[in-house]
Amino acid sequence: AGVGEVCDNAGQPQAVVTAAGITIGMGSIGAVASGSLPIMIKESFGWDVLFYMLGALSAAGGLCVLPVALAGLRQLYGVDQVSKEKLKGGGAEEERVESEIEGEGGGQTGDVG
Repeated sequence: AGVGEVCDNAGQPQAVVTAAGITIGMGSIGAVASGSLPIMIKESFGWDVLFYMLGALSAAGGLCVLPVALAGLRQLYGVDQVSKEKLKGGGAEEERVESEIEGEGGGQTGDVG
């Protein structure tokens, strides 16, 4: 889903402009920094630090995207729909199983012997 679709679905059509501005701004900063920043880091700290930093930034980016990805997967597989049905009382099967489990014990509290 594109940024516009997500913002429209959230009921915030004016957020499309803000999201597009942030995206374009970050892309511009990245383009400027990608030329000189890695060279400065390599010369100051060495190749090892440069690659650790790239790995850490990749992991941070992945963590930032994770909530959106999980929400998309929940929507794709209908997990939210199942939760809503249980909240509306669609969990009759669970109630039946619980009542059977309670009925097996006969209400006695472990009187052994």
